[in-house]
Amino acid sequence: MDAPATASARIAVADALAWDGIDLRLVGSRVGLDRGIRWAITTELLDPSPYLQGGELVLTTGMSLRTPRDCTAFVAAIAPTGPAAVGFAIGAGADAVPDALVAAANRAGLAVLVVPPSVAFVAITERIAAERARFDAMVSERHSVGALIDAVRRGLASAAVLLPLLEAVGGEEWSVTASRAEVVPERGATLVGTVGDLTIAILRPYDLEQALASAGGAAGWSGPADVRGLVGAIREAIVAHRLGLRSGAVTGPRELASWEGLLQRLTDEQLAPFRSHVLAPLAAYDQRHHARLIETIEAFVAHDASVQATAAALFVHANTVRKRLARVQAVAGLDAFVAADRIALAIALASRR
Repeated sequence: MDAPATASARIAVADALAWDGIDLRLVGSRVGLDRGIRWAITTELLDPSPYLQGGELVLTTGMSLRTPRDCTAFVAAIAPTGPAAVGFAIGAGADAVPDALVAAANRAGLAVLVVPPSVAFVAITERIAAERARFDAMVSERHSVGALIDAVRRGLASAAVLLPLLEAVGGEEWSVTASRAEVVPERGATLVGTVGDLTIAILRPYDLEQALASAGGAAGWSGPADVRGLVGAIREAIVAHRLGLRSGAVTGPRELASWEGLLQRLTDEQLAPFRSHVLAPLAAYDQRHHARLIETIEAFVAHDASVQATAAALFVHANTVRKRLARVQAVAGLDAFVAADRIALAIALASRR
């Protein structure tokens, strides 16, 4: 099983295979490529586990790995610590990676990388340090940009503060994406910021399709907007993302023009009266009398105000449904048979989120 990525796991094993000037090569199965490399450690110990903390690229020349049993014991020792991968240097002690090492590592979900004679272990360590520094700089920049985007979203700053940054993106209109993953196009300039647990990207509308194709899960996006409409576009993308979380799908303006989309737009302050003046009295009545009023309203709304369908869903008589709905009107002052009141009851139910 692959080790989960963590905040400190900044470089994927797959990334290391693409480094320029460091010709690492995968041998064996394509497993563990999404594991994160935190650091590198060089060892010739058969059991280096006391010196591992997780996320290390374990580099060895194989001096201690003379037999298949040695290889199996080595992997058994390091695997529980959660290493990133095994790097085996050829040309020093062996001309090829032992098959037993590859087999044992792959069974443990670890990739095995061949380190050629032209690559020194210190070069790998230095490259990891450089990649970590680059990552830290990127994270710092994205948090700074994210703070500006969030200030614009909250109305604490004008969207004009983003214009100098958007000059690098180009254009006069932009779309916005919101996702917990990296949703940016492979080509094309993008302004990216981190807002809470979301990655917010502002990009040209014609780069949007390519960016969303890499989403790999829930993502929200907005329609095109100029600087005057950028506040709404940022909010639209974030709300669309919330809506998309339910289905794990990419969600945009069309999906927001729906009942679910409307509910997602309601703030906690807007929902509070429905929660306190509609839902709370019904919940209190249910608790005192075990009347199942909320359950009945929920079923009634879900079955398009059909008494018969509601009764069937609740396994009760239709008259029981009517009596409960009459009690709802007495307690909450809303008639479930009137469309406007039924909408208010539906919003009250939604306020439980």
